[in-house]
Amino acid sequence: MLHHHQEHAVWIASYLALFNTAEASVVAAFERALGGDGGRDAITLLSPIANTSTRIAVVRDFLASREGTANWIYGALPAIKTIAGCAGFRNRLAHGLYASNGDQLSLLDSFVGVRKATSTNLTIDDLKAEYAKLENAVAQLMLATAAGFSGKIDT
Repeated sequence: MLHHHQEHAVWIASYLALFNTAEASVVAAFERALGGDGGRDAITLLSPIANTSTRIAVVRDFLASREGTANWIYGALPAIKTIAGCAGFRNRLAHGLYASNGDQLSLLDSFVGVRKATSTNLTIDDLKAEYAKLENAVAQLMLATAAGFSGKIDT
């Protein structure tokens, strides 16, 4: 289906790849908050959690509980909240069904257990906007976490 919508396919693949970077950035922020720098502690704690949204929520809630302990967390939390919000769109792209009607591509939600399937027209502009939102959040999270590691902003 997507071979008839190559520009859509490129943006979908780019979004899914960027979301992997977002997940890695969330893990790095969690490792920073735990006081480590190698990622082992964060991965050890998060790996038993199979659901991506739940992993992100665990990190978000943990950082929120430590918000007054380090300045870098103030920059990280809004970014993680945005990434958490993007997880639903990522899931729709990864697990939905695609339907084509000429030039128009539709995304059908097909999650197991969904009682009523919904269909959304998926435009290039929509994909670009979602990508930009996620990209900005990833950049903000990386900058906040890096500042925490460098000590330039951290207290």
